[in-house]
Amino acid sequence: MNAPLTRVELTGVPETALWNLYQRASAARAGHLDDPGAVEVLVRLDYPFERFDVPYGGLAARLHAQRVRTVDAALRGVLSGVPGATVVALGEGFETQFWRVDDGRLRWLTLDLPEVVAVRRVVLPDGPRNRTLAGSAAGADWTAQVDQDRPVVITAQGLLPYFGRDEVHRLLTAWARLLPGAWLLFDAVTAPLQAARRRNPLPEGYRPPEWAWTVDTDELRRLGELPGLTDLHEVPQAGGDRLLGVLRRVPGLKSQLPAVPVFRARLGLDAA
Repeated sequence: MNAPLTRVELTGVPETALWNLYQRASAARAGHLDDPGAVEVLVRLDYPFERFDVPYGGLAARLHAQRVRTVDAALRGVLSGVPGATVVALGEGFETQFWRVDDGRLRWLTLDLPEVVAVRRVVLPDGPRNRTLAGSAAGADWTAQVDQDRPVVITAQGLLPYFGRDEVHRLLTAWARLLPGAWLLFDAVTAPLQAARRRNPLPEGYRPPEWAWTVDTDELRRLGELPGLTDLHEVPQAGGDRLLGVLRRVPGLKSQLPAVPVFRARLGLDAA
């Protein structure tokens, strides 16, 4: 007998976790992403995922898969130098990254809002090396739950763009003060990406929250000047999708298919 579906009722920013899950599962089903866990989670949820269908759905899934592969590759690169680290995944939603990058030694702490965690614990239950914590990335209480006897890697996928610039700066500065020595991986939104989102039609009945924070050369300079944020740089975009590579070489299409930049930094108070 099949297990009953888990009903999901999320709105606002938490609902974007379901959009991300749908894109990963779509990419996995089409062979563009090695993420069987995303498909397994999706089929266990009682939610109208058909609302996410758009005319360019196949392309949207491929673009999303590129971001996922980029973050995965960057995380594997950090973990290769710090085996047995603790990864703190902020606002992780229904991500299955632990199972994609697990080397058998790492520890994983997922942080998300209570309404998301209530569902995640059903479809992605805690295990010996991964656990889930209900809370908000906007606060700092979660930092007390991090084992700092191990190296720490913080990931923030699809999270920071929903905060204002001043709030992003406050968060990064606080994390650097409370978790000195940690690595940080985060993605961001550029003006071309913001424009592409506004230009393309959204699914009927689904209106995601606006992105409040974008990065450009000036904002990257400001980030680099924040106390405790060092070695900030963009990581290379992952390959693996020949079609996207071809399309981005077509005149006029590159701006229509902007990549999501992913950044890596080290946290820790400046000497001053």
